[in-house]
Order: sequence, then C-alpha cells, then structure tokens
Amino acid sequence: SELGNAHSSRNAVGSDPRLKFKSPAEFFAENKNIAGFDNAGKSLYTTIRELVENALDAAEAVPVLPEVEVKVEQLSEERFNAMVGISGRANRVDVSLYKDTAAEAEAAKRMEGKRKRALKSKKALRAPGNTKEG
Repeated sequence: SELGNAHSSRNAVGSDPRLKFKSPAEFFAENKNIAGFDNAGKSLYTTIRELVENALDAAEAVPVLPEVEVKVEQLSEERFNAMVGISGRANRVDVSLYKDTAAEAEAAKRMEGKRKRALKSKKALRAPGNTKEG
C-alpha cells in the first residue's frame, strides 16, 4: 500500500503532473499568512513569539530555568543601517554576479553556427554544376 511507502508523498506528487513537491521554505514563502507573516504587525508578533519559544525550548533542553528579556524598539533606517554596518548609501549589489556569461557564450556559439551555415550555403550555390538559381 502507498501508506507503508516512505516516499509516498514524493511518489504521489510524481504520478500526478498537477501536483508539485515543495520544500517547507517554498511553501511558507508562498503562503505567508499561514506562517504569520502576512502583515507587519503579525510579522512582529510571530517573530517575537518564535524567539521566545526557541529560548524556552533551549532552556528546557538543558534543564535550566529560562531568563528571557524582550525589548522592542522602533529604529530609523539610518540607525538600523549603522547597527548592521551599512554606512551612508552604500551600494551592496555586485552587478557582475548577475552577468549571464553562459547565455552570452551560447548566443555567440549560435551566431557562429549560423554564420558557418550561411557560408556553406553560399559555397554550395556557387559550386560548378549547381542548377539552383539563388
């Protein structure tokens, strides 16, 4: 039976083209409301709750009474950037990382192939005994 199969969810997905396997990260990125991140207020609440739950779980794992302190402070963008080490209007995007050299190489290869085929066609048209008009 499919219930006894350890890979049943993946097999079921593979057998029906309408179904697609998604990692938990992909699922929650597409369904932010389920994870509690569908608006700013709920996101803040969910983040704080998760941090507190993780602290409590860690304290429970090493049988120690937890000491959890939560401080929520609104920061300006400038102050936040200073705290994380971004000064001024630093451009942190390395444009060279987005250069698609593989596609450029493929395009050059295709163009070279077209050029060679065009030359070959011209030579075939000029060959003696060729009755084609071109």
